[in-house]
Amino acid sequence: MSDTADRRRGAAPEAGPPPRNGLRERVARNLRRALGRDPNPLVRELDRTRSRLLVLLGMLLAAVFVAAWCVGLITLRVSMAEFHRQHATRHRVVAVTTAPAYPRAGAEPTGGVSDGNSVAAAVWADSGGQRHSGLLRAPDGAPPGTPIPTWVDASGAPVAAPSPMALAVGNALIAGGGTLCGAIGIAVGVTGLTARLLDRRAGRVWEREWARVEPEWSRRHRNGG
Repeated sequence: MSDTADRRRGAAPEAGPPPRNGLRERVARNLRRALGRDPNPLVRELDRTRSRLLVLLGMLLAAVFVAAWCVGLITLRVSMAEFHRQHATRHRVVAVTTAPAYPRAGAEPTGGVSDGNSVAAAVWADSGGQRHSGLLRAPDGAPPGTPIPTWVDASGAPVAAPSPMALAVGNALIAGGGTLCGAIGIAVGVTGLTARLLDRRAGRVWEREWARVEPEWSRRHRNGG
């Protein structure tokens, strides 16, 4: 009696359980179909093939994430090993020019100031006190006696500055991200192409089935059922 009164007053009926059409249910349904355990008699072999394709895509994507993580981790370890090696074998010294700086005109010495557009003859001492000499990049117009900070290796030869840690991390991110994006693109592209081929096959099967049943269906429709 109260239910009838509520309906007359326009009260909303109690909501029933939500339909089971969420992501979890769709995943479970595709798994059942892929394994051939879907009890639905209307499921066709093409439906099972599509489910197997989706399950395979999910497995491939999971494998891609693991592979990208491994590539990024390996690249980071290699880059960090190089980072520590460079910082352990290179040190900074201050060289002193022995002649005026002049335009480098194609000369590309390794050591010296990074923004120098000129070169100059200079001398410096390594960590053991041994003196060295050579051409270094120098500021434009630098006179003799100008101090020039430069990096040298264990033998005292000029080298580039050690790579920063950000470069090692960036290399790992680029390697892992590139692997991830490339593999996902290939997996999704191949899966999409296969799905289109399945759709075309499904269309041809439907046309053959309709060609078989259409005459009987039309005859019954003309005869009133």
